[in-house]
Amino acid sequence: SLTSLNLSGNGLAETPFVNVSAVVGASFNEGDKVLFEGHNLTISVGKDNGRNPCNVKMFDSRGVEAIAYALTISPSLRTLDLSKNHLSGIKSGNMISPFWICNAD
Repeated sequence: SLTSLNLSGNGLAETPFVNVSAVVGASFNEGDKVLFEGHNLTISVGKDNGRNPCNVKMFDSRGVEAIAYALTISPSLRTLDLSKNHLSGIKSGNMISPFWICNAD
């Protein structure tokens, strides 16, 4: 059975950079609510990101929610590493409390 899982740095809570033409919203600044692929998301890296001004990143909780569900059906899991996944949501406000390594021992 699975006792240890390393999901560090897997982008569980944030989309890659996406062109704003694929995103529905009034503006595309950090913290703005937008619609992307039928999901309500929050801009985590806005157009003023110092890179391509037509690209943004969005906080997306679906990966985190899938991991949370998996934890409910994986009682043998003792160690889970979720570091480097930006689990605190956007920089200006915590949408999900960050936790980096959860050890059940």
